[in-house]
Formats: sequence, C-alpha cells, structure tokens
Amino acid sequence: PPPTAGPHWPPSNPWAGVVGGVFPVPADPPPALATPAPEPPGPVGVSDSVWLGLPPPPVDDLKEAYEVEEIIRTRTPEQVQSVRDHDRVPFYAIQKVCDKHGLQFHPKEFKDIIYQQTDIINYFKKKFNRKRPIEVLPSLNTLPSATNKTRSYPSGHACQSVVVARYVAGKVPKLEKELMAAAYECGYGRVVAGFHYLSDYEAGNLLGEKLYVLMNKMDYGAELPEDTARGTRIKFKDLSESLKKLI
Repeated sequence: PPPTAGPHWPPSNPWAGVVGGVFPVPADPPPALATPAPEPPGPVGVSDSVWLGLPPPPVDDLKEAYEVEEIIRTRTPEQVQSVRDHDRVPFYAIQKVCDKHGLQFHPKEFKDIIYQQTDIINYFKKKFNRKRPIEVLPSLNTLPSATNKTRSYPSGHACQSVVVARYVAGKVPKLEKELMAAAYECGYGRVVAGFHYLSDYEAGNLLGEKLYVLMNKMDYGAELPEDTARGTRIKFKDLSESLKKLI
C-alpha cells in the first residue's frame, strides 16, 4: 500500500500509480484523501504532462505572437519552399539526408513512426488547448497549409521530425548532427510559416526526445523470438504498447 505520511504524502496526483483503474487505499486514509479525488487527467489516469516532462505553455500568447510576426518578416524564399515540402511530410529533409548518404529504409517505415505519434501529440494539443498565433494576432502573414488546423501546443511537426531523426541517428550515429539539423528545419519552419509560437516548437522538440526514449528501436518488421521466459511474442511497433496505454 502507499505511504500514509511523509514529505511525499499525499501525492500531488492521487491517480499516480493507478493499476487497472484501482487505487489501493490505506486502511486508515489520511485526511487529505477524505475529499473526492479529481477525475484522472488522461484515459488511464496517468500524470501525463509531468511524466513526459512537458511543461504547460506560456500564458502571454500575444507577446509570443508578436515574436512570430518579427520572424515572418525575415523569412526567405528558401524557407517558404521548405515549409511547403514539409507540410505533409515532416521527414522531408531527413529523407534527403538519407538519400545523400545512400541509406535505405522500408517504404512505410518513416510514415509508420509518424502515424504512431499522432494520438499522443493530439492528446496534448487538446489538453493544453492553446490558440494558434493567427487566432491571437489575425494580421499575421501566414503561409498556406493543409496541416495547421489542430491546437497549437506542442508542435506536431517538430515532435515527429525529431523522433524520425533520432531513430535514423540511432542506426547511423555519425550522421546525428546532420539529421537533427534536418529535423529542426521542419519544426522551426512551422514558426517561420506563422503556424506556431517558438514555445510550441521547443515543446515539440522536447516531446520528440521523450518519445524516442520510449520507442521500440528493433529493426522494422522484426519480432522478439518465442521465449517463455520473456513472455508472449511481441510484434514490432514503432512506439511501445506501454506508451500507448499511458495516454
């Protein structure tokens, strides 16, 4: 059972440690648990933003929107083209690095990595529910896009490109610097385009780093061998099943 006293009791999130939706209550619960516990923040009641290290966004959206306006004023034709290239393909520049060095991956490998992040990213977007810069400062000269209709924080493109770049760099470490530069080109481009605040971009990078740590990094399509000591055969997933359950 959980402790009933001490510097860490009661827990800041009474749902931390929930297993199967049941929180083990001590025989003599402290007064702090006398009031009804709040609804869990996520589908399975995990302290998600704390556990993944994702801080809430800054509160002064207008101030950040003016920063975006200054960035937009200096964007170049090359940046505009990059935004267009990455709009539906967050790993566009990463793929160029792979092609340059003759690296071959399965045709759907990067797309699968992107796809399996979507629910996680959208969960945090809905949780923080931050307005896009254009909603705060309608005069912004934003670029056209087919992928900027969700909430603003964190940047999904930043997160997705970081995970893909880390995935490739994990297999070819000598290209890490070049791959990460390609990832940041994608994420920062969303700020240049006027779709995101700088803090959205930074949070997207942070979330991408966190997700990569939890990623199943076996070769694409591989399976663990049958081994009763290790449990049931597990088919490859780009992001672990345990991570999916956490959100």
